[in-house]
Amino acid sequence: MTSQRIKTSWFLQILIVANLLLHIYDGFFGWKFRKPLFVIFSLILFCICIWEMRKEITWQDVLIGFILLYCLIYYRLVTFSGFSSFFYNLPFILVGYSLGLLYRYSMFRYSVLISYLILAFIPFLYVFVFLKVEAAGQFFSMNRNSVSILLFSAVSLQILNDSNLRKRYILIFPSVITLLLSWYSRSRTGLLITSGLFLLVVAYDLFFWINGLGKFPDLLKRSRVAMLSFFFFIGALLFLGFSYLYKDSRFFTVGLSSSGRIEIIRSFFGELNFQKLIFGFRPKDGVNLHNSFLTIISYFGVIGFCLDILIIYAFIRFYRRSWLPFGLLLLWCIYSFSERLAPFGVGVFILVPLLFLAFPPRSLKGKVMDSIYMIELWKNQRFE
Repeated sequence: MTSQRIKTSWFLQILIVANLLLHIYDGFFGWKFRKPLFVIFSLILFCICIWEMRKEITWQDVLIGFILLYCLIYYRLVTFSGFSSFFYNLPFILVGYSLGLLYRYSMFRYSVLISYLILAFIPFLYVFVFLKVEAAGQFFSMNRNSVSILLFSAVSLQILNDSNLRKRYILIFPSVITLLLSWYSRSRTGLLITSGLFLLVVAYDLFFWINGLGKFPDLLKRSRVAMLSFFFFIGALLFLGFSYLYKDSRFFTVGLSSSGRIEIIRSFFGELNFQKLIFGFRPKDGVNLHNSFLTIISYFGVIGFCLDILIIYAFIRFYRRSWLPFGLLLLWCIYSFSERLAPFGVGVFILVPLLFLAFPPRSLKGKVMDSIYMIELWKNQRFE
């Protein structure tokens, strides 16, 4: 994480929001010329983002960009040759990369991000609350699981933004609305993950609230009973609320297991051999694996394991520095075991910024100077 953050233009931030909203509203309208529209918007965003941050970009950022482009080309020309679209998947890479640069060197203006969340919630609230449409089977141009995937990525960006702005309290209402909309969508995993997202924000806010009360020890002593009563009330309220949501969800009638997904995983490992593990392969009938990690292996083979190593290392770095990004990355990984969030999906809009923040940039010059310093230090110690 950089110590100083640059100011980016309103135009760049609004353009990022416009690209993010395109992916949400496309699920409701499914525009006829969606591919060229997505590509044009994402290319404009990418070019302006690079131009505004040209003085900050390091060699690591350039390397990451080439790796992402290489993965897209490898997927298009090797593992899924003839079965994939370069222009359909390119916007995910460009928007995700632009978000990564924004979170590494700058940050969203608060008003822009809140406006984005409001606009993201409006179509779902209108459909579920006012039209009372149930998400079953084909839900507009989505399905029931798409709702929570789209909103999980959107609200995660807000939580990460508030955390990096070092706000004392994270706005909780977006997480509450996301939880309720996931319940409306009848997505089991979506309800589970958005519940975790909501509890993560609650834990963060309570931690800073209690930490603030620590400055007034006399008040704590006099109000101990009141504090305990307050926590008991909050705990009871959360328990009753979650009990109602889960009893009226598909968890209660169907349970958590999915025979369809288990069969897909068995079929995937049944096809897997050493050559396919190394180079990647297109599964039988090109089936959706409903798992980000298996999808990455399918697309890129052994190269995909590099991403797993990066995620594990990011866990370690976040654990030592900040538990909120750690929690977001953990929820992303749990979600990825049952849904395909990456490598070409809206899940990259939160994964790439998290990875960019986990590995702060260092200039090549600084790295060379450190190496020279270590060599000189070793020489001096040797001749002493």
